Amino acid sequence: MSENRAELVKERIKLQESLREHIAKNGFDYREYVNPPADSWVGQYQKRIKEIDDVLSPELQYWKG
Repeated sequence: MSENRAELVKERIKLQESLREHIAKNGFDYREYVNPPADSWVGQYQKRIKEIDDVLSPELQYWKG
């Protein structure tokens, strides 16, 4: 499991680097970042980041008494 987590962390870092490169090349478009079209690069980026975050940081489960 820890190997898989390490790979996900590496992938997340690569995705963040590619986002910085994308912004440097194309500029930052707030409208696209907040509400990206599903087929856009930013949309795919956000989808994959969320998938990785869901594995690395699962939602907290609170005890209800």
